[in-house]
Amino acid sequence: MRRLRVAWRTLGCRVNQYDTELMKARLAGQFEVVSDGAEAEVYILNTCTVTSRAEAKARQYIHSLGRRGLVLVTGCWATVAPEEVAKIPGVRLVFPNSGKLQVEKLVQTALTGGGGIVRPSPDGASLDEERIATDLAHTRAFVKVQDGCDRFCTFCRTVFARGRSRSKSPQAVLAEVSRLVENGFVEIVLTGIDLASFGSENGASLAGLLWQLAEIPGLRRIRLSSLNPQGISPELLQFFRECDKGCPYFHLPLQSGDDLILRRMNRGYSVAEYREKVDLIREMLPQATWGADVMVGFPGETEEQFLRTCRLLEELAPLRLHIFRYSRRPGTAAARFPEQVPERIKLERAARLRRLGEELSLRVKQRYIGQRLKVLVEERGADGLWRGWAENYIEVGILPRGGRELEAGEIVPVRIRKVAADRLLGEVT
Repeated sequence: MRRLRVAWRTLGCRVNQYDTELMKARLAGQFEVVSDGAEAEVYILNTCTVTSRAEAKARQYIHSLGRRGLVLVTGCWATVAPEEVAKIPGVRLVFPNSGKLQVEKLVQTALTGGGGIVRPSPDGASLDEERIATDLAHTRAFVKVQDGCDRFCTFCRTVFARGRSRSKSPQAVLAEVSRLVENGFVEIVLTGIDLASFGSENGASLAGLLWQLAEIPGLRRIRLSSLNPQGISPELLQFFRECDKGCPYFHLPLQSGDDLILRRMNRGYSVAEYREKVDLIREMLPQATWGADVMVGFPGETEEQFLRTCRLLEELAPLRLHIFRYSRRPGTAAARFPEQVPERIKLERAARLRRLGEELSLRVKQRYIGQRLKVLVEERGADGLWRGWAENYIEVGILPRGGRELEAGEIVPVRIRKVAADRLLGEVT
């Protein structure tokens, strides 16, 4: 007898991607888990609420399903605005982030005619209960080690969707990563809503966790996802300088290059302090690359303040920029700020910043022509070339040489020959 099929769509951050893999694993025994876009009896959408655009994408996806199957919605938008989500035609059941460990029960409820809104549990489960043994969506596995946030940035309602900061125990992380390595993963990416705060409530530290993970046999690469600048310390960078398993790429949200805007955002650092963190990375790890999140159009942002952001980025030259247009989020302090910036100005500034980001990225990539990078092979692209990621998080296309056949998941040395479009091209040496 054919098992019922469950299809997924995930919007938003790496933490959401992890949560989706966690739910897939819990359903895999009872249902056939199928890829995004496949026909299914049940569709589960894991939502984001960082911007109104993310919520619009969720609405669009739900509308596109029509009457194809039962639609369940979870994630951050479903957590902060369940009534709004439940009113969308076609939605059968809405459940919060805290309900993901009960996903089997919730799917059965929907299949037997139940629906509506599931309210958050007052006593959420420990993060130690959240573990995956595989990652069906990636060659490298994302591992959530921290959730929630205590920073209360004035533009963000993540704290309402994810709760206060909390961490997995190092023992739980080590057990989870060991199982992933046993199942063939050679690279893991540690992720969290505020990864820099890992261990703050239990006496652990991110640097200490990295050294423990490096002892796992068979694990060849350890990477960090987005890290607030406060998390950059000599102790953390020492790991990446001394351990060849550490991948020297750091994604440090900037948001603005103007001190007044940063204070109004409640970011907790100044431009000078941010610059000091980047300088420390360059001093201790000359081979490292870094990226940044930047927001345009925060309430009151003037043209001169925007230009300060541009000048700072030109000075620091990140490998990549993630650009966000400020989006008024209900319940946040910034939603009540005066001087909301018109959408046309946000669009224009985002376009200018995108062009700058492309120029800076090209400048960084050109430094690697002639150098040898270690590339984790991901997949064969439509152009016939294998592609993967170097240790410094630059995408590399691998040119054929000598008929050597590659396999997804292996790490190979590649001599870089040129820059093409948004990636490097090189040959296996």
